[in-house]
Amino acid sequence: MADTSDSSDSDKMKTADTPATASALRKREEIQLTFTGAQTFVTFYVGIEPDPQSFILHKTLACHSSPVFEAAFKSQFVEGQTQSMNFDDVEPDTFALLVDWMYLQKVQRPDNKAISHPEYVKIWVLAERCLIPRLQNQAIISLIAGKFSYKGPRWLELKRYIYEHTTETVHCGGHFFTS
Repeated sequence: MADTSDSSDSDKMKTADTPATASALRKREEIQLTFTGAQTFVTFYVGIEPDPQSFILHKTLACHSSPVFEAAFKSQFVEGQTQSMNFDDVEPDTFALLVDWMYLQKVQRPDNKAISHPEYVKIWVLAERCLIPRLQNQAIISLIAGKFSYKGPRWLELKRYIYEHTTETVHCGGHFFTS
């Protein structure tokens, strides 16, 4: 058996299928996604009315990425009937990071600019809401690697955002992120 005691902390912090929070990760078969053949698409309307931004994604990808999306789009609820979902309380830029992650499996901006700490916090919260622990893990690892340096009022603002946008069982703002 190989000795792994010399492996670095970063090697240990992989984005495996382990829940980043108390949310349960459903067991999933490894499915090889393919985009050949006839495709079905779903639409996400993101942002505040009257001018939300629309994101059109492959349904198979959305459902594979999130059990929340799968439950919604494969149901008799309005989302299943319309093949659309509204996120009027999410910023389009944050949702765009989620879309890029679903397609590329990495968090990045199209302009290749650095992602800010508040953006990582917002993507973590959105990933919690959509039950995507792999994305949550990537966001947390990026925050840690970035030597999370928010202090004072800016930090309190981020903690408040986490607290207001997650459930009571999550509230990592008071547990994980300590100043």
